[in-house]
Amino acid sequence: MAIKSCIIGFGSIAAQNIFDPVMSKNYRCSSHLQAILKQKGIELNLVLESSAKSRLIAKKMTNKVEVYDKPDKAEHLVNKIELLILTTPPEKRLEFIDSFPNLKSIVVEKPLGVNLSESLIFCKKVKKKRIYCAVNYWRRYVKQFIKLKNGGLQKILGRIQSVISIYGNGIRNNGIHLIDFSRFLFGEISSLELNRGFKCNRSPIKNDLNIEFSGFFKSGISFKFIPIDFSFYRDNGLQIIGEKGILSILNDSRIMFLNKTRKNRGISNFNEVNFSKNNFINIDYDLALPNLYKEIVTKDNCNSPIENALLNEKIVHNLVEKHKLS
Repeated sequence: MAIKSCIIGFGSIAAQNIFDPVMSKNYRCSSHLQAILKQKGIELNLVLESSAKSRLIAKKMTNKVEVYDKPDKAEHLVNKIELLILTTPPEKRLEFIDSFPNLKSIVVEKPLGVNLSESLIFCKKVKKKRIYCAVNYWRRYVKQFIKLKNGGLQKILGRIQSVISIYGNGIRNNGIHLIDFSRFLFGEISSLELNRGFKCNRSPIKNDLNIEFSGFFKSGISFKFIPIDFSFYRDNGLQIIGEKGILSILNDSRIMFLNKTRKNRGISNFNEVNFSKNNFINIDYDLALPNLYKEIVTKDNCNSPIENALLNEKIVHNLVEKHKLS
């Protein structure tokens, strides 16, 4: 029997990314809707959306799926729904969990709540109801990144010296993704130092900040996060500096290439990084969401559990509080 599901919120990441001509050209799967329709073990039965315009779009994009603005208009379905896909703004999520009494799984966008306190409440409710919850930190579902985590980085680069992270449009909006990605690859953070912070008006999250910060992972590897202005260009990625060269994961983590070391051309008895030759490594970044939903069906160990998402939000909260005191 296929898992009966409901999408709550029918915006860009839920479905409407497909209308972006650049994204539709470069992504095999750019939305939750596409991923669900590719997954044989999941059946989409219901869409809830507050916007009348988006409800019309949902009706056109889905086949035999009921579309409403509120759960109480779908009383004949709410008891059957086992999987919720929550893509609404974080302040609207808690009420929906209680509307579906037989939930087994949730897929949710970050952040979990509008602030750490609300995120803790969301997490507590999910765990109390024993709901399997995957948070869409999509880089955790890219097979090439999983290989890097499981020994690939050391094989390519040898000992890791330092990590530079570039992000923009807010620490809670995009920076948190790079915090999670860094923790996924290098382990937990042992120390943080705030360098500077300023308000980010372009972020879709209210009162978001761009924060420049640095620190160390428990392994001893140092890192630095640098916010950039998206009005010039957009990027959310990493540059990993090792003893054998530099691995760059850039263009919103859609491109990965290695620059190896060679004999230094300017002085004897030293090496240098060869920036004249990029060794590209394929990334199946656009299959992350299908991989996430395969996990929902198989109930394998969750690659992006809610407890991990909460750790990311605690780090961001810590940075924001440091900024307030600076």
